[in-house]
Amino acid sequence: MKKNTKKKNSVLTNESNNGIFPTFKSEKNRIRYISNNYGDMSIAEAFTKYYDLEPIENINPAYDKVIEMVPGKVYLANIKSLEKGNITFELPGVNEEIICIENLNSHLDALRNYAMRYNNTMYFEVREIKKDKVYVSVLNGYYRIWEHRILTYAQQKTPIKVHINSLVKGGYSCSTKIDEINGLLGVDSYICNVFIPGSHIILNIENDFEKWLDEDVYIIPDKFVDFRVDKFNRQVEKSLIGSRKKYLQFQGQRNIYDLYQKNQLVEKMNSEPITLDGKVTGIINSAKKTGVFIEIPDMYITGLMPVNGVSDLVNYHPGDDILVKIKEFETIEGAQPFVVDKESGELRKCNTRIVFEVA
Repeated sequence: MKKNTKKKNSVLTNESNNGIFPTFKSEKNRIRYISNNYGDMSIAEAFTKYYDLEPIENINPAYDKVIEMVPGKVYLANIKSLEKGNITFELPGVNEEIICIENLNSHLDALRNYAMRYNNTMYFEVREIKKDKVYVSVLNGYYRIWEHRILTYAQQKTPIKVHINSLVKGGYSCSTKIDEINGLLGVDSYICNVFIPGSHIILNIENDFEKWLDEDVYIIPDKFVDFRVDKFNRQVEKSLIGSRKKYLQFQGQRNIYDLYQKNQLVEKMNSEPITLDGKVTGIINSAKKTGVFIEIPDMYITGLMPVNGVSDLVNYHPGDDILVKIKEFETIEGAQPFVVDKESGELRKCNTRIVFEVA
């Protein structure tokens, strides 16, 4: 985490309700679902459920159990004091004084607005416990919430937006906004480093790597790795590794699904076959298959076009434009062509690929 000086739930959660793959087909359906599933929850409960966090101690005035604060754990607590140089918290069951270690004086107005929106509560991570005082980090708490969300995105292959800053050894150095911290402080400047391997910037092979500099792209996050380690302050800055190629592959699967449905209608109506503008990306000559790989650039789809013999392969070269039509949809044996979420209608898995022929 750094500041940019340049400028298992059945309930719907944040990772499934992003702006790229909307879960609901209409705003009316979304409002009805949220009301039914979140209407009886407190703000703290809804926040925890929506971000799929580990159970966090509830704010309950009647709570009389002693809580043992644990360094490294994230808690939700009431704000006791939110003044210049003095941000403290209170949590039923905790007798120690809870003190924020960060100087957030320049963000007091934003923090007060946040407190009003969220019932005077805030998250923090416990950093150190000394006698009758517990020292906590608000920024670390919201970073941990963001990190958990990104790891959930990685599991569910949900994309995030990143900005490509520069070419580095092996790929691209990028950045993405830490929305949870930025939303808390009312800024737009907290970011995380992101690395995209050069082989994962497009679907197939890229020859012009510089064309992506200073571009915003969507990627599927993969994992966090240590980027900078400050042993003296026991701080580790992490970098996120992600793949634009995986994002494009999923977009392509959605387009295959749409083409599959259109092709069924074409066959039923005995209409003219669907034609597509393709580009040759390579050839294959093996004991089982001989053919040409065709990419449909606008749809992020790559399929095989079989040819009659090896001698025909010399007629195709990488980069050649070609007009193709759909010959068939080849599906994994014993599997359904597509797995679709029954409730949302969204594609979850694609088990088929397109076989092309010359149009």
